[in-house]
Amino acid sequence: METASARAALDAHTRLHELLLRPPLALVAAWDHYVTVGTEFAEEKRRDGYADLTPTEANLMRSWDYYTWPARTGLELLQLLAEPLDTAPTYQVTGEIVRAVTGMYQTTADGEPVLRASEMPSPRGFAYLDEAATLADFSGEAVVNRAFSWGPQKFAPGDCQPVKGVRVTTWADGDLAAFRSGKIGSGSTVFVPYGRPISAGTSDDPTRWLHCLWLLMDTEITVTARERAGRSSRRRAERAGLRHGDINVVMLPYRHYDGAGGHREVDWSCRWIVQGHDRHLGDSREAGYEAHHAKPSAPKRPCAVCGMRTTHVRSYVKGPEGLPLKLDAKVFRVA
Repeated sequence: METASARAALDAHTRLHELLLRPPLALVAAWDHYVTVGTEFAEEKRRDGYADLTPTEANLMRSWDYYTWPARTGLELLQLLAEPLDTAPTYQVTGEIVRAVTGMYQTTADGEPVLRASEMPSPRGFAYLDEAATLADFSGEAVVNRAFSWGPQKFAPGDCQPVKGVRVTTWADGDLAAFRSGKIGSGSTVFVPYGRPISAGTSDDPTRWLHCLWLLMDTEITVTARERAGRSSRRRAERAGLRHGDINVVMLPYRHYDGAGGHREVDWSCRWIVQGHDRHLGDSREAGYEAHHAKPSAPKRPCAVCGMRTTHVRSYVKGPEGLPLKLDAKVFRVA
């Protein structure tokens, strides 16, 4: 059965696709100004050797092509952003996952992550957040991000060697709410090459946040459940040209947790993540079991200490449902 959150995700995807395919003149004019003025300014500063600019501004001007190429007009850039949406899967990201990703993003802020195609849940995608994530765009302005879209792109401006990567676009909360009136903008759009560091021009970077989401989706502690959209939502999506009517709900797995028999009652205040680990197979009370943790040489191999058989326990969320999730920074050291 379709939930309100899933319907909101697919409807946002549908309206975005409709608007970008037939953008109003005012929107095209605004993006024309963005492309032409930004490109002329970047070329001027390039000739001046990026003098009189802050480090962040100089970095932005050097990488300006990553924001707009190959578009030369606002309409061409809008078409570039629309291209992946018709075949892109729709992801609904629950509030718990949004908060977990933000925690992961904050604890890895000092790193320089590298994007790999294998880390993405799909080559194209549209991710709608149940709870908005406030991040800074390339100009340093705070943007309340409600959705992300992405799609593959080959980058080859001028005489540069072609590079494969993905174009990532963030959509601000107010933009999605105003789709029907034609008032829409973008938090940011940028090309990110595969196998190279994700350069963060500001203290907050939506691209790094989305990368954290992709990494978290690839771990054992999340599940992606497919939900069939209701008939009305599917029909709107079909009329808009979307080629699917399903929503992929990204969430933490819910497991009913009861304390083991004989244990004292505890007034739990939170839930927490139990990391994946190996354990002995059999009766844990047998001699030697409680003296050490299972240490197999490979998954499901005998324990290197005692020779007993082992099994791997996947990461999972423990604690009563409905309580807040407690985050541990070491959970987010994902490779």
